[in-house]
This record gives sequence, C-alpha cells and structure tokens, in this order.
Amino acid sequence: MSPPPLDRRTLLQAIGLLGLSRQAWAATLDVHVLSSGDTPAQQALVQALSARLPSLHVQNDLSAPNAKMPTGASIVLGAQAVRQALDKGLKGPTIAVLTSAQAQRLGMASLPSRERPGWSALYTDASPLSQFQLIDAVFERKVNVGVLLSEASAHLERALGQAATTTGMNLLLAKVGPQDNVVRAINRIGDVQVLLAVADSQLYTPDSLRAVLESTYRRGLPVIGFSPATVSAGTLATACSDVGDVTADLIDWAESLRSATSVAPGEARHCRYWKIKVNDSVARSLGIPLSERLLKLGVQPLARSAR
Repeated sequence: MSPPPLDRRTLLQAIGLLGLSRQAWAATLDVHVLSSGDTPAQQALVQALSARLPSLHVQNDLSAPNAKMPTGASIVLGAQAVRQALDKGLKGPTIAVLTSAQAQRLGMASLPSRERPGWSALYTDASPLSQFQLIDAVFERKVNVGVLLSEASAHLERALGQAATTTGMNLLLAKVGPQDNVVRAINRIGDVQVLLAVADSQLYTPDSLRAVLESTYRRGLPVIGFSPATVSAGTLATACSDVGDVTADLIDWAESLRSATSVAPGEARHCRYWKIKVNDSVARSLGIPLSERLLKLGVQPLARSAR
C-alpha cells in the first residue's frame, strides 16, 4: 500500500528549508499527460497543469502508429485516450481523469489484472457523500432520498448507503431494468422528498432526463443532478469539481511522487475538492431557500482558500 500524500504545508516548509523555490522544485517533476486534446475540458486542464508543472510532457496524438508510451508517471485525459493508452500497453503509475466512474470501470475491465495495480482514476462526477452533504444543506433536516440504479450504476449502492448514514438521511432505492420506463420507476421508490440522479448513461439520456424533470417539476419534487450540465437542464443543484479543483488534486498527487517510497496512485476516487452549482430559477419555482451554508458548501484547495 502506498503511503498517503504529504500535507501540503509540511511539504512546502521542507522545500523552503532546503533553500528551493516552489517553482524550481515543481520544474523537476517528471509527469506525462496523454490526451486526445479534442475537448475544451481537456485543453483547459492541460493548460492549467502546464502552468503549475513547467516540465510537463504533453502528448496529444495517441492514435499515431509511432506513438510511444512513457514509462514514468502519467495522467491520461478522457475515455478515448484511456482506451488508446490501454491498447498501447502504457506502463508506470497512471491516473485517468475526465472520465466518469461508469466509463472508467468499463475501461478497466479490459485491462489484464496483473497491470491494474498501476492504474487509478480521479473521477470528475460528484461523489455520493458530497451529494448527500448537498441534500443535507438544502433541507437542513432528515429527508427521504430516492435513487434509481441500473445494472451500470449498481456498484454505487454501498457508497450511497454509507453517505446516507453519514448525513442522517433515509435512502430509498429502485432498480431499473433495460426495458423499464425511468419516469414510472420513480413512482416505485416510495415517499421521497428529493430525487438524486446518479451518472448513469443507461438511465439518463438527454430525452429521459428531460422526461424526468418534467414529471418531477409537476410534482414539486426537487432533483439533484450529477453534473453542471444537468443543473443547466433543470435540476436543482449538484456538487461538482471544476478544472481548478481537478488540477489541484493532480498537483497533490504529483507532489507526493517526490517523497513516496511507492508511486502507485492508489484507489480510484472522486476529486477531493468540490463546490456546488445551483439553478436559482428552479430553487425559486420550488420555493427552496438558498442558505448561506448551502452556497458556501464544498472543499477548496489550500491555495484557493488562503486567498
């Protein structure tokens, strides 16, 4: 098992004692970024990482026949780049980013078990715990939280249960089959005060999400989304991580490489830094007040919170 990352303040103090500037120290980190480079999110993350790690090696075209895989620490951006890196046998400690938990689980299923310990992932969708903390801040009391799960998202059941217990909420689940109607499935959940939508491409397509939002809006049932896009589409709110949050988390990992006795990236997890996005007009329509606690909810990187 790899040791936990050093506390950032302790690490920076140690660097100062050695007479090294943070910039000079960061320039010595040998980290590779593999990306298809075809989305704004990937481009923004590469730009942010390059600003923090001057020695970053960026490789955008993994489809080229002569594309060579690095042997050091790597960050792979997006599901397409993950598939290409797996096909080309990427070695060394690797973190996949900008891919959902569902997409990453499917990708890892194709990886030989002997190679999986070197791979991990930083999920960009919200963690069950942060979503339940959001629900707690919205209602400020114990409520029944309804969740639909398909075969693709069944693995979330345990984490959802733990999050509900931690926040003191009641979790009511309904399993949805491939032929089931998602809107009708909501009625099977029971008496719920809020519906938590999880990232599941089998359940929530653009059409089915639209139908769910129309149905729940007529019932006055708030929906917590799984991304900023779902909030723009009409869900009440979501916990989310932006490019700055993901960059800070990846920098934490890169910094830990300097002193770690093992550079294995550890268990796949959600980004530790997050904030909330709220649809103000939906909140007004549902008569839900936005408290100061709700608006300030989240976990910020040290550098940001110190400003």
